[in-house]
Amino acid sequence: MSSRFIITLFLCAIATLSGCDGGTSSSTDVDASKTEVIALKELGEMYALLVKQTQKPPEAGKELMKFAEGFSHGSMAIQNKTVGVYWGAPIEKTGEAVLAYEAKAPEAGGLVLLSDGETVKPMTAEEFQAAPKAHGKLEEPGKPNAKKGKAR
Repeated sequence: MSSRFIITLFLCAIATLSGCDGGTSSSTDVDASKTEVIALKELGEMYALLVKQTQKPPEAGKELMKFAEGFSHGSMAIQNKTVGVYWGAPIEKTGEAVLAYEAKAPEAGGLVLLSDGETVKPMTAEEFQAAPKAHGKLEEPGKPNAKKGKAR
């Protein structure tokens, strides 16, 4: 084998092992995405837990704060208003309506929590706009006063 061939193989191996795949996502993007998934999943768990205990859905985020210690990401998302939530909406076994969503979802797409209280999935802005919304009062991200959500 020629030394040029061996050097080429060696450089290719190093490039492959170093992760030079031309991708654009950084570890910060991935970490932020994981945090949002956890926050929405925890919000859904707290929501469903309260429904199970009281036989009615929460009308506001403060009702879920009794679970804050066990669901730090979800409770922080509620407190910091980084998610929109349709308060008072029922949990549905086959829920396909949006129950909660990350702040950027309506404009740029993002993660949503469906009304089954468990499913978190990404939606484009167009998918979000077209998706059915849970029957409840919408508290938009960053806005403390809930307003009546237009259910679809």
